[in-house]
Amino acid sequence: MKPFSQALLPLSLPLLAALLLSSPAAAQRRPAQSASGPGVVSRVTWNEDGKTVSFDNAGKRYELDLATLTRKEAAAAAPRATGRTPGRRPRRADSSGASMGKYVGRPSRGRQYTRVDSPDGKWQAHYKDWNVVLKNGAGDEVAVTTSGNADVHFGTASWVYGEELNQTKSMWWTPDSKKLIFYGFDDRGVQPFHLLRGWSEINTKQYPEFYPKAGAKNPAAELLIYDVASKTTVGVDVGGSSEEYLYGLRASPDGSVIMVNWTDRLQQHLKVLAIDVNTGTTRLIVEEKQDTWQSNSPPMRFLADQKRFLWPTDKSGFTHYELRDLDGKLHNTVTKGAFQTAGIQFVDEKKGLIGFTRASRCRPMASGSSRATSKSTRHRARPSTARISLTPISLTPRMARPPSRSRKARRKARAWPRCSSSVRATTSLTSTACSTSRRTSTRARATR
Repeated sequence: MKPFSQALLPLSLPLLAALLLSSPAAAQRRPAQSASGPGVVSRVTWNEDGKTVSFDNAGKRYELDLATLTRKEAAAAAPRATGRTPGRRPRRADSSGASMGKYVGRPSRGRQYTRVDSPDGKWQAHYKDWNVVLKNGAGDEVAVTTSGNADVHFGTASWVYGEELNQTKSMWWTPDSKKLIFYGFDDRGVQPFHLLRGWSEINTKQYPEFYPKAGAKNPAAELLIYDVASKTTVGVDVGGSSEEYLYGLRASPDGSVIMVNWTDRLQQHLKVLAIDVNTGTTRLIVEEKQDTWQSNSPPMRFLADQKRFLWPTDKSGFTHYELRDLDGKLHNTVTKGAFQTAGIQFVDEKKGLIGFTRASRCRPMASGSSRATSKSTRHRARPSTARISLTPISLTPRMARPPSRSRKARRKARAWPRCSSSVRATTSLTSTACSTSRRTSTRARATR
């Protein structure tokens, strides 16, 4: 008797051949291929007769005869409950402030979107052959740049930006749709890292990826602003050289200020700059420096006036919050002390308060299956019932305990002294006073 694997071999080979031949273009490489494209086969199932299989291809359901390798259209596949048209990816809007366009498609790893539509829907900006091209509703094209090539290109970014800085966007519309901001990159002097492409074709091709190794020259990045009405372009003046990064471009909630992050190559120095889209000049909003490493993308939580924001800073050695505004003014330090904050939970502007989580001295952190404290003490956090009271439950070492224990282990655990505590933390938006309260009770039982 043949082994089961050998018995399936005559069936598996025709099935594989049929699936590969289900479309003439199936073997060709397609960037950003749709889930229902001609080269994609899904929902493969055996039929009850054991002689045929069914599968989905290009939005249709087929039945394949394994003996003759012929297929015929079967009953239509049930549509998926996705809430969108099959095979078409939804457009994605920038959620970090006022809209700077609707991004179409999905970039692959280390790459950027190649199309962004203006907020008013009248224009499309495309990355095409190393250049930026605009298209209107009538299909007319306007060349924003024409000098792009493999060394100097526009509307795209270096692999370093996509891979290390999570920069998936390289073109942005101003919220009023009057101007387009885009990247310009100069890879001259950057040593290429050679890759192979076209593995599904007859022959492969060599492709140079400009990727700087540690200590080698970085690509030089710049930001350019194109005015749709006047068809003129100005550069953004941030100073510096190729050893610095420009990323995280975004608009304020009301769209009045366009911001970009600037950091040095060692990522020890961060600046958030405001861009004048008419002249290309910049001004400083906030600046941070560290001797080791500075977080390159701290979140800005805006208040209701859309001008002031809460800013996390590590300059004290702990992460604390400051109240700042888009004019670059520091209003006050909101939290301070020898403790680490772990996020803002709410903002009550009427009362001038924020609630935040913080590490408790009574509950050192633990991770994995090892305890950070002695077995003679067991720590447990209880959430407070007060509306503005917050307990950092996620920091409790109770997470180190396995969920299931033997009766003997449970009996031994009950014998440990217990330290139960809760922490309430609120602070004023207009002062540096931080109000905290902690209730601690300890009870011990004799070991059985």
